[in-house]
Amino acid sequence: MRRDDRDAYQAWLVGELLLVGLLGAALALFLAYPDLRSTYELPNLRLALDTSIVLAATIVAVLAGIRFSVEGRRLDLLLFAGFAAAAGTGLFFAICPVLGGDPVGTPETWAGVAGRVFALALIAAASLVRGRTLEGRWALRLALVVVAIALGAIWVLARSAGDALPSL
Repeated sequence: MRRDDRDAYQAWLVGELLLVGLLGAALALFLAYPDLRSTYELPNLRLALDTSIVLAATIVAVLAGIRFSVEGRRLDLLLFAGFAAAAGTGLFFAICPVLGGDPVGTPETWAGVAGRVFALALIAAASLVRGRTLEGRWALRLALVVVAIALGAIWVLARSAGDALPSL
């Protein structure tokens, strides 16, 4: 039984590494040949990369949420919260501000940095927790609410600091 779990994990890991390698090769090809990027310049490339990061983080958050609802492990709950925070940070602080054509402002940039640190802290904390939770659906909803409140608080703090923040 344990051997099957290890084989499934290794197959998933090989698939993920293959996907990352393929995406990296596509990016290298895009950057190596300037004629391929005639219509897309650096700000649009940043928007495309941020969008792909948000989509990937959303997919991982959904998968961790499903795994948590099945197994009830706290590890999966924190992974869900961390990747949901990463997806929300990318969406609200990197993608939405540039949709109107304006560059990302200083408060949104700092909110993005703080949101990424928050998301990475949740993901790192996932390796430290043990045990299971019985109320899976409520825990998922509560984690999503906590992430939304934390990102909102980060945004409010960054907006209130405004021009006092140094430019990045």
